[in-house]
Amino acid sequence: EARVFWPVFGGRNPVARVLDLSRDAARAGWFDVVVAHWKTYPPPFNRWLRRRARLLVFDFDDAIFMPPPRLAKNARKSLERRYLWNFRSTLQMCDAAVCGNGFLEAVAKPFVERTAVIPTGLDVSRWKPFEDAPAKNTAFVLGWVGSSDNLPYLEAILPALEALAARYHGLMLR
Repeated sequence: EARVFWPVFGGRNPVARVLDLSRDAARAGWFDVVVAHWKTYPPPFNRWLRRRARLLVFDFDDAIFMPPPRLAKNARKSLERRYLWNFRSTLQMCDAAVCGNGFLEAVAKPFVERTAVIPTGLDVSRWKPFEDAPAKNTAFVLGWVGSSDNLPYLEAILPALEALAARYHGLMLR
């Protein structure tokens, strides 16, 4: 039985982040596998984590190498280098990366030798596509998973959503 360590975020406070990263690196040696989910480690924390971890896996299913789109353009520009640097330097220290899709795998591949794509799971025995188009009086629910950081991407497909709403009058976005 393997002992797996899943580090978690300590918050946005810079002091809490330094303590959080230090704790992760210090504890890494206690486990057989360290899975860094969505969490990047800037130097020197990534090197410390690499020395302590027996097996280090990076797991991500979103473009965490980019700053949130809601930031002002000048703030985004200054953060882009840091986000990419932390992403790249973390991956270079890892034994493998688990990516949520092929696009993310292509971004990770130059920095880590072993990658695997594991898409977000969906229980297909429970959630089945419509055999036919829904009836006109049936509510059609379109699910969206995201945060306020992702709203610009939703706004980018607004014309397509409006076309769906015109076609399916009971359309709901949840």
